[in-house]
Amino acid sequence: MPPAAAARRNSRSRRRGAVDSKARSFVPPAGRGLRVGIVAKIAAPETAETTRGLTRWLRSQGANVTLEEKLAESIGGDGASVPLPAIGQDRDMVLVLGGDGTLLSAARALGDHQVPIFGVNLGSLGFLTNAPIDQLYPGLEKILAGQGVVDERTTLRISLLREGETLQEEMSVNDVVITGSSIARVLEVRITTAHGFVATVLGDGVIIATPTGSTAYNIGAGGPVVHPAVEAIILAPIVPLTLTQRPVVFPDTEELTLTLRGRRRQVHVTFDGQASYPMLPGDALRVRKSDVRMQLLSLPETNYFRVLRKKLLWSALPPKRARALVPEPPTES
Repeated sequence: MPPAAAARRNSRSRRRGAVDSKARSFVPPAGRGLRVGIVAKIAAPETAETTRGLTRWLRSQGANVTLEEKLAESIGGDGASVPLPAIGQDRDMVLVLGGDGTLLSAARALGDHQVPIFGVNLGSLGFLTNAPIDQLYPGLEKILAGQGVVDERTTLRISLLREGETLQEEMSVNDVVITGSSIARVLEVRITTAHGFVATVLGDGVIIATPTGSTAYNIGAGGPVVHPAVEAIILAPIVPLTLTQRPVVFPDTEELTLTLRGRRRQVHVTFDGQASYPMLPGDALRVRKSDVRMQLLSLPETNYFRVLRKKLLWSALPPKRARALVPEPPTES
């Protein structure tokens, strides 16, 4: 190989390694069965039959299976079950059957139990639960064979403060959003960091997103798509009043403080679309990177940009024009 070509290949390899630096192989435990927790979207029509068959199959492979207790009740399961907050205790992996909302709920419940999560899509979009249902068993066979890949995702730690006192602390995988409710009026949110004043956002609200959450509400508000391996925090105004107020990407070493100004009282802060609390004028959110990372377990063939193109039609090309038939000239009479 010519030296120039070899240099280009090595350079590409280094770049790929930098992007995938937080990914690692999933290694099943040696000497004992895999300990698996299962969480599912109970309302999905496929859930009961899929969960029963999955439980039998996993146990036939020597796995120790525990169901989330509401799931176990809904399908009449007779095995071990635990409440959702305990599903990550003493588990090697957690299987989530459902959509992205189900996976976010499970990830938040895991908290400090940084257990790999394998999401199987029973929902409509399934950007995080990107394994289709027809790949459930082939995918699990690859994971049991040690071919799974664990991708570590940044999460946020948020404190809701009132008069200097902490009212609530939450973890967010996707985003934290400040919005009004019922009546459409402009919100005023002052944003600062440790380095000083950043901006005052006037508009319908503010989104603070992780790279994982960049393809959620953030993208609908005109924010950027940020690769999950990038160490960043995204701030996106929602329908800002000024044309010049654009989304900003901060390094994840920054701690952001968002203070609600004005007299508006019908305001809420929402975490991952899962939990919501009222905010009063003068209340503040302190947002920083959490020490906890979501461990997303995927198959070796999973590709972020392939999922982006398939699920969100990112960079989709217009359909090719069908080749037109060459018209025949009219015959002379």
